[in-house]
Amino acid sequence: MSLLHTAIVMYVCFLIIFFVFIFRGEKKENPNEKAVFSSLIAAIALALIPTIVIMGVIFVTTGSTSLLVDFFSLKIDYQQIIVVSISMVVYAFTIDYLFVAIGKRLLGDRGLIVAFASVFRFLCGYIACMICDIGTYDTIKLSLGLVLFWFVLESVFAKKERRDQGMKL
Repeated sequence: MSLLHTAIVMYVCFLIIFFVFIFRGEKKENPNEKAVFSSLIAAIALALIPTIVIMGVIFVTTGSTSLLVDFFSLKIDYQQIIVVSISMVVYAFTIDYLFVAIGKRLLGDRGLIVAFASVFRFLCGYIACMICDIGTYDTIKLSLGLVLFWFVLESVFAKKERRDQGMKL
């Protein structure tokens, strides 16, 4: 599945979800009016927003994965890069928050939370690479590189948040 197919499938899913919610809301407000066209136009516009944001994250992850593949001279197909990237993004938007919350509850220290979450990020990357039938050494290198990439992103955004909070005071 290419990135274009992923974007189209994601857009159609968001379009259907937004259309259903908007159409139901319009029906409740004005039961006598037929608001199909206006609901469809609004859903078309609103579905673009999450699609663009999520695809932007997928493009960044795919680019960093491709960079890691070139840097480490790994023998990985582009389709495998896409699958690993999408699985890491899905993990980052869903399950990762659970492990960070567990780490905060159990450990409390920021450094330990990052280490705790990084172990599970590594495991997610490792499992995604093994599913794509990438060799063991390449899997370890790529998974460690992706964990480092997410760590750098997390550090940059945390530093930006601290700087923004300092300016507000």
